[in-house]
Amino acid sequence: MFQRLKSALEKLKMNKKVYFIPLVCMALMLMVSFTVNASFDAGFDAGVTKYLSGDLSGCLPLFSEEFLKSPSSPISKGVYGNSLIVFGKRSIFDGWYLDGYTSLEKALYMYPSLKKMRTLSLLTELEDRFPTNTKIATDEQLDSKEEKDMVFDFIFLGGMDLSVQDAQEALDKARENEEDIIVIDNIRYIVHYSIQGETLSSIARAYYKKDLWQKLWKANPDIKNPHRLFPRNRILIPID
Repeated sequence: MFQRLKSALEKLKMNKKVYFIPLVCMALMLMVSFTVNASFDAGFDAGVTKYLSGDLSGCLPLFSEEFLKSPSSPISKGVYGNSLIVFGKRSIFDGWYLDGYTSLEKALYMYPSLKKMRTLSLLTELEDRFPTNTKIATDEQLDSKEEKDMVFDFIFLGGMDLSVQDAQEALDKARENEEDIIVIDNIRYIVHYSIQGETLSSIARAYYKKDLWQKLWKANPDIKNPHRLFPRNRILIPID
């Protein structure tokens, strides 16, 4: 685009009347493009700032706005969806059941495969309507570390659109590409070939059900960036 603008400027010097209108149109296109991008970045950055400061109720409207602008974007969807779960779980922990239920239901609309979250949402709704004053979920069920990790992956690393609950599907895909188990220095490994969009984090969640990406990175020192894999990268998965 800048090259075209430069060329137009050079031609304008030769014939101002002929090239003046195309030049103005091109400049307007650039201004509109920059304005749209700046608007998206400003709203998203403002949401990120609030999220990092712990202001979950403040960041959700901003993330929601960006998601509505770009519903097909895995980044906006991932940040908003997982932030909803984090906020929902925190609300349940604090006893704000209606807020928790509403937040989880929005997340479930975006990720209908979250079966465990569905159960938690139903329990929260029941407690809101028919209070029993009992603890409706364990600390483990309300732990949102996985979702927080996902938010950070999407914000800073542009992570893939894959939730923890989708790990089984990722595992099935992984097994379609794995070779026989190999042994190196008395340690058994499954050889996994990455598919488009995978990271060491998503692979670890698929095989270990935990985000043990550091363990995979240690076993694969040739990988430069654990959050940026290419299709058919050879990954050794320690199973001992």
